[in-house]
Amino acid sequence: MSKISRTSKRPKLLADSFKQEGKVLSCGNGGSHCDAMHFAEELTGRYRENRPGYAGIAISDPSHLPVCPTTLAMTTSSRYVEAVGRRGDVLLGISTSGNPAIS
Repeated sequence: MSKISRTSKRPKLLADSFKQEGKVLSCGNGGSHCDAMHFAEELTGRYRENRPGYAGIAISDPSHLPVCPTTLAMTTSSRYVEAVGRRGDVLLGISTSGNPAIS
């Protein structure tokens, strides 16, 4: 499956989750961490026009983030998702480098 084919399915995945009262958990590392926070803000905020907010949470709470992005960081993110994620939710990992999108 091509990257374009996989990417074109993402909006439907998000829409289906929201229709089932799901949420998006977003995460990233470095600058992508900021993108993950911005994405969650756009979901919960106004975006381009007045509309109801969508459930979006960036895995960005400093109390959950380890000091350095290593295997511990992946464990921290997965434990966060395990704790707050539910069936039907979407995990959006953002990585501009192509490396693991960890918080």
